[in-house]
Amino acid sequence: MSDSPVALSERDTVATAIGKMSTGGYRRLPIVDAAGRPIGFLKAHSILHFLVDCFPTTIYNLPPTPHHATDTREGA
Repeated sequence: MSDSPVALSERDTVATAIGKMSTGGYRRLPIVDAAGRPIGFLKAHSILHFLVDCFPTTIYNLPPTPHHATDTREGA
């Protein structure tokens, strides 16, 4: 256990959480109140579900491999 673990405050945004998770390679982060006491935790899985709920059309219409470039020309 770390003496000063990376944590989120209850007022942090989703963008802050994603940034901390991405930078540190974390899948879960504790959420602490103003006094530094743990009040919960946030999972990357939960963020993904939140984004799908907020932006279903965008998420569900993404191509299977975004930014894919073919090696040869397609078509006739």
